[in-house]
Amino acid sequence: MIHIVTAANRCLFEDELLELQRIDCANSVCTSAGKSDDLARGVDHAAGDDEIHILAIEDGRLCGAARLTPTSGPHRLADVFPHLAAMRGVPRDPAIYEWTPGLTVPTSADDAEWHDRHHAVGAMTCAVVEYCLAEGVYALSAVIDARSLPRFHDMGWIVQPLGLPEQVGREWMLAVLVTIDASVLQATRTFFGIDEPMLAHQGPRPSTTREITL
Repeated sequence: MIHIVTAANRCLFEDELLELQRIDCANSVCTSAGKSDDLARGVDHAAGDDEIHILAIEDGRLCGAARLTPTSGPHRLADVFPHLAAMRGVPRDPAIYEWTPGLTVPTSADDAEWHDRHHAVGAMTCAVVEYCLAEGVYALSAVIDARSLPRFHDMGWIVQPLGLPEQVGREWMLAVLVTIDASVLQATRTFFGIDEPMLAHQGPRPSTTREITL
């Protein structure tokens, strides 16, 4: 199932968030100073009241995650990598969130096959877009691996670089801004072969769960 985790229900997902913290720490991008991204930004993984986690949990195991952070407050691009947005500036708007794509891990040996991983990534990506549309978020900023830019174009997303790529540790990173609208959701569903919502809607806001196969 995919769960929307906010300050209101975070206490129900403490184990999963701790597991996400452990994985984030193990996989964090190293800066040129040799410190992890999280140490460099001077904050821990404790979620702020406005921070949203989108978690995929299958059979009690965390198998996918993404984080959305309002750009009107502290966030990774503004606090750690503002130089990556030197050309167009760091977006700050209550209706623009920073998207931190997280892990998508196999739940069994068979799930490591490309088709299953492709579907899992698609389910998480669609969930992010659906949540943004439900909440009136019209754009996402992100710091991405520059090598992943063609994949966003393949999905049909319009990606606006905010600056030039720069090497951070061993990776070339790029700050981008992505417009979110109904056409983006449809293009994403088409790209991943998904024909149903990933979040079950109840009224104007999405409910917390929808069962998916990962």
